[in-house]
Amino acid sequence: TGYRIDINTTLVKLAKILNKVHSVVDLNLSLGRTSLNDVGCSAIGRLLDLWPIFRLSIDMIGSTLTDTSWSYITCKLHLLSLEQIYLSFGSTQISDRSLIALAESLPSQLTGCALDLTKLSRLPLANSISTVVSDVGVVALVEAFYKLTSLSKLLLSFYDCTAVTDESGHSIAKLLLKRPKIIEIQLYLHSTNITQSSANAIRRAQTTRHTRFDVQI
Repeated sequence: TGYRIDINTTLVKLAKILNKVHSVVDLNLSLGRTSLNDVGCSAIGRLLDLWPIFRLSIDMIGSTLTDTSWSYITCKLHLLSLEQIYLSFGSTQISDRSLIALAESLPSQLTGCALDLTKLSRLPLANSISTVVSDVGVVALVEAFYKLTSLSKLLLSFYDCTAVTDESGHSIAKLLLKRPKIIEIQLYLHSTNITQSSANAIRRAQTTRHTRFDVQI
């Protein structure tokens, strides 16, 4: 992150080098604020083909990521042995199309999922790009969580996603009520258009079974 290198060429070279590695169970890629494009994401896709990865973390916040680039990664996710996934792509050019693709690709055995679309301006950096996602993508993603019967940890951050409204809020509240196995919950919904109505519904979903229930709206 932050180095003046061609990140896409570097990822291609990395994929060739790591092809000789026998096994990797944790893969952590920090690619924020880079010129990530189709070439780099295709190389990440090839990395995902190499091993039975259990824990995947990809930070792409503030990169030049697009829906097309992201598709090179999502098409691989359902083939992995993933148990935990963390994805950060706030202040990129992705849209609902990417959230829907992610919803269709989540591995059924997933136990932990963190999706962070925090806008870069919320961090100690300035960036004018605001990721354009709406209720269409968020609701599709939440509905996909219903199918993940082992899911116990969930983090969703939609800072500054102003097209996210009560439709998303109520769908999240319904998920928390219907899926008692989700016992660790972190929701960061500042500067969205979620109102008190669905905010209260989310907070009412808290029960004694929750070991963590952190909701900020």
